[in-house]
Amino acid sequence: MASVTKDAKGWRILFVDKNGDRRTIRPGKGTNKATAHKVGRYIDSLVAIVASNGTMDRQTALWVADVSDAFHAKLVRAGLVEPREPVEPEPDRMTLAAFLADHI
Repeated sequence: MASVTKDAKGWRILFVDKNGDRRTIRPGKGTNKATAHKVGRYIDSLVAIVASNGTMDRQTALWVADVSDAFHAKLVRAGLVEPREPVEPEPDRMTLAAFLADHI
């Protein structure tokens, strides 16, 4: 179970990873107590998913998709999620600018 504590640098979430190592993730400056505890619950869920080789529930998946790139990178370094794949535009689609340039 993840524990949420506050020190001089701000909030931190402590948890034990699948290898039994103690890890820390800081949610960032400006995080309030309620948000820190919410992040702790999601990290608890991610730790359980990784440990059991299970699948992510919908609520956790939506949360992971919504976190910032910087925080997502922290989750990747902790081994809780996979890195995000870059989104490439479809080559067959025409942009609005190109469409207007062709027709004007």
